[in-house]
Amino acid sequence: MSRILKLIKSDLVKGNSNLETTGFKLVVYFFISRFIRTVILVRLLKSSYKLIRFIASRLLRKKHIEIGENVSIKKGFLLPHPWCIIIADETKLGEHVSVGQYVTIGGNFKKNIKNANGTVQKLPIIGNRVIIGPGAVIGGPITIGDDVIIGANAVVTHNIPSNSIVYGQNKISKKKIKIPEKGDTYVIIKNDKS
Repeated sequence: MSRILKLIKSDLVKGNSNLETTGFKLVVYFFISRFIRTVILVRLLKSSYKLIRFIASRLLRKKHIEIGENVSIKKGFLLPHPWCIIIADETKLGEHVSVGQYVTIGGNFKKNIKNANGTVQKLPIIGNRVIIGPGAVIGGPITIGDDVIIGANAVVTHNIPSNSIVYGQNKISKKKIKIPEKGDTYVIIKNDKS
């Protein structure tokens, strides 16, 4: 349970760096903030207690949020507008990933890739510091690199290199970006005009 509390604290700091994450104030924030409540419920899905997992799952379903049991979510997870989000089982999300509303992350089960270590990949692997815009669809056994912005309503079915902006259907901008750990701003590090 202490591991879950550490992840919750890292998620809350990502969402609001001025937030105090101890004791009674955290309980008050839970009841006031939709964002905080949803992030805590997502983390409670990994609890070792079946009843807690069941209650968290039911409360998330009221917001039409479905997250598979074996989804790997690292620290700094952010749901700025937690509504209608589907993340398929066994998807891997890196550190400081932000997921907008109406996002679907799933697989194309007719397609799978054998990795270099011999394992079969059927679902997306999403890197660190990735911002996924509202309405985006990420599907198939793909890998999304670090420091990537996926625009609103983008459809991603191919691998995306690090430091990219994705828009439309698998279109990658020529701009190369870097996203700092704190905040959702980015810095252009290369701008190809060709």
